[in-house]
Formats: sequence, C-alpha cells, structure tokens
Amino acid sequence: MWRKVLENKQAKILWDFQIQADKMVVANQPDIVVVDKHQETVVVMDVAIPSDSNIRKEEHEKLEKYQGLKEEMERMWGMKATVVPVVIGTLGATPRPLVEDPSLKEGGTAQEGEEESFFDICVCICLLSGPSSLSPVLATVCGRDPPGSIHSSGDSMFLHFSSDSIISGRGFNASYSKGCGGLLHVDRGSVSTPRYPQNYSPHLNCSWHVMVTPGFRVSATFQSPFQVQGYGTQCSSGDYLEVRNGPDASSPLLGTRLCGSSPPPLLQTTDNHLFVHFVSDASNEGNGFRLTFEAHSQACGGFIELDDNDPPGYITSPNYPENYPQNIDCIWVVTVPNGESVRIDFEDDFYIEPSSSCIHDYLELRDGPTLNAAVVSRLCGNTRPSTQRSTGSSMLLRFRTDTSVTHRGFKAKFSIATCGGTFIGQSGEIHSPGFPGSNYPDGSICEWSLVGPTGHYLTLRFGTFTLQSTPGCTADYVEIREYDASGHVLGKHCGSALPASVDTSDSFAFVKFVSDSSGNAAGFSLAFEASVEACGGELNAPSGTISSPNYPNLYPHSRVCRWELRVQAGRRITLTIDDLRLEGSGTSCAFDYVDVLNGLADDAPRLQRFCGTVAEGTQVHSSGNTMAIVFYTDASISNGGFMASYSSEEPAGKSITLEVAHGLQSSS
Repeated sequence: MWRKVLENKQAKILWDFQIQADKMVVANQPDIVVVDKHQETVVVMDVAIPSDSNIRKEEHEKLEKYQGLKEEMERMWGMKATVVPVVIGTLGATPRPLVEDPSLKEGGTAQEGEEESFFDICVCICLLSGPSSLSPVLATVCGRDPPGSIHSSGDSMFLHFSSDSIISGRGFNASYSKGCGGLLHVDRGSVSTPRYPQNYSPHLNCSWHVMVTPGFRVSATFQSPFQVQGYGTQCSSGDYLEVRNGPDASSPLLGTRLCGSSPPPLLQTTDNHLFVHFVSDASNEGNGFRLTFEAHSQACGGFIELDDNDPPGYITSPNYPENYPQNIDCIWVVTVPNGESVRIDFEDDFYIEPSSSCIHDYLELRDGPTLNAAVVSRLCGNTRPSTQRSTGSSMLLRFRTDTSVTHRGFKAKFSIATCGGTFIGQSGEIHSPGFPGSNYPDGSICEWSLVGPTGHYLTLRFGTFTLQSTPGCTADYVEIREYDASGHVLGKHCGSALPASVDTSDSFAFVKFVSDSSGNAAGFSLAFEASVEACGGELNAPSGTISSPNYPNLYPHSRVCRWELRVQAGRRITLTIDDLRLEGSGTSCAFDYVDVLNGLADDAPRLQRFCGTVAEGTQVHSSGNTMAIVFYTDASISNGGFMASYSSEEPAGKSITLEVAHGLQSSS
C-alpha cells in the first residue's frame, strides 16, 4: 500500500488525498497534488483515460472541475496553483496542452514559418504566433508522438525549447514552410493573409478555426488596410473572405461574403468557435486583411437549441468571473428535442447580490419558453445552487440586476437532462424518472451526489418506494453509498417494502438508481436532510473547545468526526480532556474511540487513543503547531461523549507523547 503523503524539505506529494477547504468545494480529492516549498507553487493533477475522440472534452472537464479547489488553495496556502489534466486516450492519443504565460528566456524566430513536425521531445517546445516571446501561444508539445502541422497566424513564428535537469531525449527535427490557415486554440490572437499588409499571393485557399474557452463568445475586429479583390453580387467573382459562426465550413455565415476595401464591422459568434476562410484567384491581388479576435463574456441572452448529439454549453453573467454590470436584463431560452427536458448545473463561483426573496439582483428560471411559464426557482446569494430541471423541452433563464451592488455572478452549464445530478444544501428531495406521474423507464442509470454543510451528517428517508422485485436486487434497485460511487454501501433496495431511513457519517452521500431492460414500477421519492449539530471542522484560534455531537447526552452511532487544529507557527498544542465517557473495550479501543494525531496528514503519528472513561485533566502534547482529533463511533452502544479544550501557550519542541503497546512513553 502506497503512502498518501510523501514529504521532504523541498516538496510534498499528496496521493488521492482529500483537501480541506474553508468553503464548500465538491471536487477536493484529485489524484496527485505536488507542493514545491521553495518555489511556493502547487500542481493539481488528475488522470483520465477516455476514448481518443473525447480527450479534449475530458481535458476541459478536468480544468473546470478543479478550478474551485485551485482558487481555494491559492487563497488558503498563499501559493500559485496550477491544474494539470493528465489525459491519455485508450489508443494512446493525447491532447495538445496549452501554456498561457510561458517564461521564455531564449529562442529563435522562424520567419515565414508554418509547419512543424516533432519526435522524441525531451521536455517541451513552445510555439508562439509571432516574432517574439510576447506573441500569442499556439501550442506546447512534448513526448514521443509527432503532432500534426502547426500554423502561425502571420508571417513569423517564435519557438522556445526547454529541458529540465533530469531526463534527456533524442530531441526533435522540424521543417517549416510558407502557408496559411490552421487551428488557434487561444483566447486572444490574430488571423491575417500571408505577408499582410503586403499583397497576398494568388491561388490561396486558407482556413482558420478559432476556438476560445467554452462558455465565451468570439469577437472579431478587422484592421486597416482591408483589401480583398472580389467583385459582383455578394463577392461572387475574384477573391473573397468568409467568416462563419461555428467550427467549420458548414457553419452559418456571419453576414455575407466579404470583399472590397472597406473594413467590415465587428462580428460576434454565438459560442466559442469561429471559422475563417479566404480564397484568392489567379490574378489581381490586394493587401489582404488582418482580423484580431478575443474571447469575451459580454454575451447577454439568446435562443439556444440543443440536439441529441450536441455537447453541453455554458451561460454566464456578463463579465464573469468579474462583477456583472448594473441595470441589465438578460433572457436566455434553452430548447431541447420534444420529449426531453433541460438540465442546468452551476459551476465554479456563484455570487448574486443576496436579499430576502431575491428582490434586487436575481437569476430566475422558468419551466417553459415564456415569461408566463411557472417559476422553477429564483436564485441569489453566494451558495452554489443545486441542479435545476424543466419538466418540458424548454427553459427560460432571466438575469436581472438593479442600479446598486454587483458581484461575480454565475456560470451555468446547460444540457439535455438525464436523471441524476448534484444537490447541495441543508435538505432536498430526489425521485426516479417519471415519478409520480408515470412508471420509470427501462434501461435507466441515474446517479445523484448529495452534499450537505461541512461537519454535518445526512439523514436519507424514502417517502414512496415501489420497484421491480428480484432476489438480490439484480434487476431494478436503489443503492446508497457514503461519499461517492466508491464509498461504503449503506443499503441496496428493491421491491415494495419501504426501506428504513439511513444516516451518513459525513456530509456527503451517493445515490444510484438502475432499471434493467424489462419490467418497471411507480418508482421512489427520497428526501435528505442535514443534521442540526456539526461534527468536526477546522480550528485556527490559539485556544478553544471541542465536543462530541449531542454532548453531554448520548452521541449518535456510525459517526466519523475530524477536527483539525492549527495554531501559530513555533507553538505546540496541548489538548486537555475535560470529560470523556465512551463505550469501553479494554486496551484495544475497538468500538468507539478518540484518536489524537501529531499533525494533519492521514498517516500522522498517533499520540493517543482514548475510549471508556478518562480522568479529567489528562493532557496530550503535539510536537508542532498542528494536531488532528478523530472521533469514531460504531453502530451499537453509545455513552455521554467527550469534551476537550486545547491551548498553544508552549513553544514547539521535540518532546511528545506517543502510544506504545500497552501504555504511554515520553520520547525526547
């Protein structure tokens, strides 16, 4: 079994480790976290092996998934954090990673450079569209698989090769040639005819695909001079330029074909893709064009249609993640095919001016395409909302602000609804598809993540329950787990007997509903509610008090409470037991117990384990400024619990108290 924490003077590596944050962060357990203590940087890595066709989608999802954790790390730890998705297709394909602000020290310029081929690169080559290190990044490539051709947007390209001090390789061999067109996967850049503003060449057929961050639109602005030698109605003869609202030549035109000598007005896409196509004939060339593009989040309203094969999209408040403007009224209508419904999931930060009944600034969702449709919810405040759904094939979203306070706003992902989703809050209710109006369909797989307030447990209680009954629940069933899909199973149910309520040990639960290909029933409804009392948490004050849930009355069964104490550097923590009455189990403390750990890591040394009764005033000391206390209870006998206080008056030192076979030993 590998260790979850590896640490020396230079770095710390956390493997599959849950990061504790001050605010609710749903994705807080990446595969690997690397902390560079000298550089004061953090790298968050998460691994995925999707099909080769989904590697870019998976990469974007990883970046979005851990954005909240990245921001919390930077705020809490005071270090620069970076999210690095490690995505490898099942057949070995990898996405081309992008670098936004490379620190370039030296390099070369390939004038008129267009195509590059690489093999066996040691660390990385960074290619920039322009003559210097300040030019927009085209791509960063590494590894052993040669990428496809890479094109600059103009007549120069800057290459920067970097290697570290550890592993070397055979290097690379690249050829370059003149050309035009290519993929530009950046949020800001330019596209121009070769040699602009000098005359372009005859017989050109150039296509550029611009792709910016999902959830943003593309603004395209033409510079002067603009001279495309085309003639006739809608530029039917000679040279022409087409700008399309989408990723390829089949996308709709933004306006009409362009030619002549007057720069076109600003053009704007409806999503994050722009396609530019330029053709020149055999004679009479002109200066050409230069188009600068930029991703922006000023989109406010619109009509969005999703087909069955379309990927999810994003709606954001104007300027997001910066503050939205005052006095705006934005309306979006999302429509999906008949017989399906709309699903809205909120991601990253959510902050709309809070007020009673959301009367100032608000986001309103309506169950239909008009303002007369029933209200699904009206949202404001700084708590990220749960998944929202329509009952029909359309949903209207209206974002209104007044003339005073503004905040960051929202980012909402829209998609065709399948059952399942994430529900966040003190309480809520989920149900099987079609409930209560009709039986659930065959072939359903629904997964819900339930998230309550940190430090509270959840109680899950079925209101109605009628499923197909089979021995061992092998056909249709509802399964409840702790935490997530790999957590401890709390119950698996089928048939028509109402299952008993169940409590989780923490603030997370995972519910999965499965129906097979034959036989169905009315389904179920399931409510969840967070406990009133908190259990565990992070304490940063120089002194304080902790106690078991419901103290001094009987503590609940099946709980795991963890308190993490952190005091001023250079001090150590003294924990004093004021009262401790737990289920007794001799020296083994196998049933209910309190563990005191010398640090916050999962594998921190255990200073002491308490159970049964302990004399008032018993003390335990840490060696440094951190200590963790974990309270565990089993499913049976309970007692009065415990209360303990902590202080940090003593300086940190080497002398600590460690548990040994049958007693205590003081080491120094």
